[in-house]
Formats: sequence, structure tokens, C-alpha cells
Amino acid sequence: MDASLYILLALVLVALVFAFAKDVRLPLAGIEASGRLLRGVWIEIALGFLLAGLLEVLLPAQAMAQWLGRENLGRGILV
Repeated sequence: MDASLYILLALVLVALVFAFAKDVRLPLAGIEASGRLLRGVWIEIALGFLLAGLLEVLLPAQAMAQWLGRENLGRGILV
């Protein structure tokens, strides 16, 4: 686990605490809203992960490093 996971977890916990402090029903409403969002975009997320996995095995690592390396930061963001 890296630092970004801990930061995200901390942000979620802080938001849950604030939501609970405002109204005890808000955390459940937030979870329900998250479920609606996930139901709306799950296919795009699944296809994106599938495409990323396929590109990982189809493209040579050296080509990926060349496209996304530090010296090509702008192009890497576009790619």
C-alpha cells in the first residue's frame, strides 16, 4: 500500500465523520449515491481496465517508457 491509498482513506473517513456530524442519515445517503454512480459507469471502468491490460501485454515495455517517460511528460499525459 502506498501513500496515495492512505490519503484517500483519510479523506473518506474525514468526509464520513463530517457527514455523520451533520446528519446521521447522510453517510448512508452518500453510500447509496456512490452505488448509483457505480451502476452508471461500471461498464466503462471494466472496459478501461481490460484495455489497459491488453495494452500492457501488446506493447513492448521500452515503447511505453519512450512514450510516457520523464523526457516526454506532455506527450505522456496526452497518450
